[in-house]
Amino acid sequence: MPAISPPWERLFQRTSRIRRSDLKIRLACCWTRTYRHSASSSEFRHGKAKSIVTIGTATTPDEAAALQEAGVDAIAASGFEAGGHRGSFLRAAEDSLTGTFSLVPQITDMVNVPVIAAGGIADARGVIAALALGAEAVQMGTAFLACEESGAILLLRQALRGKKAGHTALTKAFTGRLARGIHNRLLEELNQEGTAILPYPLQRRLVRNLAIPAEAAGRSDLLPLWAGQSANLSTCTDVLAFLTSLVEEVSKIAGPVIEWTANRRQRHSNS
Repeated sequence: MPAISPPWERLFQRTSRIRRSDLKIRLACCWTRTYRHSASSSEFRHGKAKSIVTIGTATTPDEAAALQEAGVDAIAASGFEAGGHRGSFLRAAEDSLTGTFSLVPQITDMVNVPVIAAGGIADARGVIAALALGAEAVQMGTAFLACEESGAILLLRQALRGKKAGHTALTKAFTGRLARGIHNRLLEELNQEGTAILPYPLQRRLVRNLAIPAEAAGRSDLLPLWAGQSANLSTCTDVLAFLTSLVEEVSKIAGPVIEWTANRRQRHSNS
């Protein structure tokens, strides 16, 4: 199987010297919605001093610019296709709904740190598209939730493999913060106009009191089913087989795509 060595790997050259005992606490830190406090905090400065790789999540180009100014090592461009919550911090989440494949090129054109594409990427096609748009890596979430090894509850894994997985929606009803999940009875009823939603995390605690007995009763229609817009592409049942297949498919074409993207970036930087 040919190896893939995108420019992203330069970020982790220094981490290869980390002792195994330090790996868990020194590999990476991710600053998202707490950016306003974290990027200038003593913890952030301490991490930078220790050469800890820091990754910030941006849901808009302006957030990407702010993260680069703060000194992060890489930026995860999180499109609104993503499942669960996203880390908007300059504007309200409802006003930060740019799709991944619109967001990625806008961010790669304005920053000089590696960009990780996130949101709605579920197979080799999405990976290659992200690389072509300038991303140096991708982040996949929902695609792995369907795997037996994910730790997700059985009802969620079954829902991700079901026919209704392709119908997702945004809601504040599950936690009090905007997030994406599979459309079901719980989401539909709580999303009705006039429904009172408590602020985070009170709404999350309220819904959890329903989710626990719903899971015990096998009622997936009454559970928060976190998933991205490409949930219906989730075919993973065995994570090793899924990753092996993904790498094999991407390897067939990734080299020329990465080279083309790098050349294009160089031409534009010189213009």
